[in-house]
Amino acid sequence: MEAEPRDELAPEDRSKRVLIVDDNVAGAETLAMLLSMNGYECETASTGREALAACHQNHPGTVLLDIRLPDMSGYEVAKELMQSPDTASTRIIALSGVSPDGNAEDKGYSFAYRLTKPVSFEELEALLENVH
Repeated sequence: MEAEPRDELAPEDRSKRVLIVDDNVAGAETLAMLLSMNGYECETASTGREALAACHQNHPGTVLLDIRLPDMSGYEVAKELMQSPDTASTRIIALSGVSPDGNAEDKGYSFAYRLTKPVSFEELEALLENVH
């Protein structure tokens, strides 16, 4: 079932909308379920192209973005989101199973935060509540 586009939402409505991008489908769905139980509206994507399409259609407030995806890197996804006027304000949190390889800001990527998996649910929820 395809979600309807949500172009006219106020910023506070978008803040609870989270896109989880991870090629580990079971992990992404589990995280989506946990966040949904805590009041978030979640969607998942398993490739970079799926993530870009979901962002342009549903305008999430936050994207939890895995760095290693099967079709393109999370860095490429972040770059495309930053360059598009309708997604440039989306908060991007890099969520990866590998340690960061330097400061992402220095490379021109707009990650609000970088987290290394596994991350505790409490830590992630606190971050989602406090990142603006």
